[in-house]
Amino acid sequence: MPMSRTSRLGDYLDLEWFLEKDRALDLGAIQSRDRALGLEAQKHGLSPGQYFHFWLNAQRQAALASSPSLLWSRVKKLLLWLVLFFGFMAGFSLVRGLLQYFGLHPVNVSVFLLVAVFPQFALSFLAAIFLMLRCFMHKKIAFPWIFLPILSLLRLGARWIPQGEFLRSMLVMGRYTSFLA
Repeated sequence: MPMSRTSRLGDYLDLEWFLEKDRALDLGAIQSRDRALGLEAQKHGLSPGQYFHFWLNAQRQAALASSPSLLWSRVKKLLLWLVLFFGFMAGFSLVRGLLQYFGLHPVNVSVFLLVAVFPQFALSFLAAIFLMLRCFMHKKIAFPWIFLPILSLLRLGARWIPQGEFLRSMLVMGRYTSFLA
């Protein structure tokens, strides 16, 4: 049974749900169940740091009803599809509005490029840079020299806006990324 080392939001939701269900059970039944799970985890040769995920996976398999993490994953998937749909519709309406010809004036292609194409290119380029930064942070590889100006801009941005420190700690230091994934 594969074990992940990081806890995700679904794990926390399931933990709270299972602990709330345990309040209705007898203390002796809880102790015997957890003791059996602990002995089984030792048989599999798991380290004590992996017991929590083993216990959580065993509880998920024993639960007959759907767990909150399953509901959370469905909500995330639905939100992803909604964002994709509305993003496509917004892009379609932007392009339609910029390229619509009324017969009076010619279509200004430079405005179209400035409003619709260049921002998408810039955002895609920034996303690629931040993905490479995240990859280097998780693999503990030394930063290439090209990322130093970006890191200094992040430090400056942290002083100017209140959310800047959170963004810097999330992107540069790698905090909160396993929780949000």
